[in-house]
Amino acid sequence: MPRKALMLSTNFWNIGAALIAGLALIFAVIYEDPVVQVRLLLLSALGTALIAGLARIAIPESIRWLVLRGRVREAELIVTRFAARSQSSGIVFELPLGQTIGLSVAFSRYPFRLLVLAIVTVAQYVTYGMLAYYVPYAPGFAFGIEQAPLVIFVSNLGASIGAFLLIPLIDRARRLSVLLAFLGDFITVIFIFLVHEMILIIAFYTLLFLNLVFSE
Repeated sequence: MPRKALMLSTNFWNIGAALIAGLALIFAVIYEDPVVQVRLLLLSALGTALIAGLARIAIPESIRWLVLRGRVREAELIVTRFAARSQSSGIVFELPLGQTIGLSVAFSRYPFRLLVLAIVTVAQYVTYGMLAYYVPYAPGFAFGIEQAPLVIFVSNLGASIGAFLLIPLIDRARRLSVLLAFLGDFITVIFIFLVHEMILIIAFYTLLFLNLVFSE
């Protein structure tokens, strides 16, 4: 469950970026004036941030986070608020000793796992950043800089969906999911360069979407 929660929480960046890019495409169709487009986009982002802020106020703090910081009474009140009295009475607000380890201990115990994690993280962010935000502005991009909002939208849409597709696999077969992600990412990147050289725009966006699904 923690791995799934971590993936979904970081995936909201992709969802937000896809939403903003999608709104930019809609505003570009409705309004010809770029100044109006930018203003509407900024207002949309501000409105979304306001809604997210209000929602955050209504969401209670993490029970585990409160217990770790000694704020047990607040944790008890939150559990009492959302659970029936019979369910909350048997909960012990203590964490087992040795449940967490420091970074130095993790490096000494799991050096290979941390190395793999670092490689996966760097590769994922480099691939995502390069394809979503660098490619449409790169010299020689065959489809023109005006395609940038669509490239950003398709990329983040693929990354957003990829996280949800990976959830059923992440606990059952972590190694298999990582292998499939890297293999699919590698193959689709090769085909992206091929269709770009042949200026096949539909194939380009299809492969871009699939690449970010695997990349996520």
